[in-house]
Amino acid sequence: MKKSLLAQIIFFILLLATAHAQAIGLEEADLEFEKQDALDGRLRLEEKLREAANKASPKSQAEWAWRLARSSLALGDLKKKEADKKKYYQTCIDEAERALTLDPREGGGYLFRGICRGKLGELKGLWASLSVVEAVKEDMESAVKYRPAEFHGGAHRALGKLYHRLPGFMGGSYDKAIRHFRRAIKYAPAYADNHLFLAESYYASDEYRQAYQSLQTVLELAPADSAHPGKKSARRKAGDLLKKVAEQIDD
Repeated sequence: MKKSLLAQIIFFILLLATAHAQAIGLEEADLEFEKQDALDGRLRLEEKLREAANKASPKSQAEWAWRLARSSLALGDLKKKEADKKKYYQTCIDEAERALTLDPREGGGYLFRGICRGKLGELKGLWASLSVVEAVKEDMESAVKYRPAEFHGGAHRALGKLYHRLPGFMGGSYDKAIRHFRRAIKYAPAYADNHLFLAESYYASDEYRQAYQSLQTVLELAPADSAHPGKKSARRKAGDLLKKVAEQIDD
């Protein structure tokens, strides 16, 4: 009887240890996120994140919440149907707000709430609303305040994209976009997308030689033999824009 009880206790301990070992960690979650670019992989990662968050300590819940927000953003981008996109972008906002409730200084919460507010507003046709634009801008500026260097200078990159996309009468400015992309590069000079977006703003500003130099940097940072999904995408986009830039320089 004692042996049977001891065996059951040992089995239970091993079961708990195995379950704990299978739970993905924060750093592992970030590495896995960088590798995945297909819908199936993103969905599997989402399951892992939720499982890990459910097992994590209360102290780390804010960290898990913004990672879940980031995951929902990525899934929303990959979905084709508008209703699915709206669902995931709203989930992104909800998780980001949960992170901020747990930790008001969590820059990741501001960053991903701002991005998903913008995405959802665009789908709903609310970009014409200054209140939506201002809410997104405030989130990005808070992200810059608390985590300017995180996510490869992501807060500055997001602000740069916002200023690039907005029309002038709503506060859009290529000069401001360029300024924020340069700051993103200061924090993450080896991140190809920072140089790609800078090149796009230079091109839009008719600064073709500066655009050309930035695109050459993208090609250096994202070599043709790279297997990284983000680098492959950046190289392809840089190649397309480089053709347009070359035409302008030749003229």
